[in-house]
Amino acid sequence: MRPRSRGTRGAALALALAVFLPALTADAPARAESKRKSLAACTSFVQDERADEDGLDFHVGNQCPIPVTCQLRWTAVCAPDAPKRRTKKHESTSIALASGETATRSAIASCGYDGWAITDIRWSCEPASD
Repeated sequence: MRPRSRGTRGAALALALAVFLPALTADAPARAESKRKSLAACTSFVQDERADEDGLDFHVGNQCPIPVTCQLRWTAVCAPDAPKRRTKKHESTSIALASGETATRSAIASCGYDGWAITDIRWSCEPASD
């Protein structure tokens, strides 16, 4: 039996990479989606009206085994029922949470006596970057 030449070994390596590399990289989006689903299962978001009746308090919790960074976005609307005079202010905040930690942020409308609404509330959490 003849020993394999370099060309044969190289071709065998190329064939192995062509077969297995796509299978490994195809799982990357599934792993990322799985991580997002697991973060959704171990993070929490609760909102309630502030005692001063001037906005909302957002309570974000992290029961994940890793630290996370959460983004909150909302729109404060003054005089939401007024036909013409309406003020909108888009706001956001970022919260870094260690495992087992909870934090509260407030969305204050600062509308005086015009009435207010906090709308378009969105939140999301990602693994904290080092």
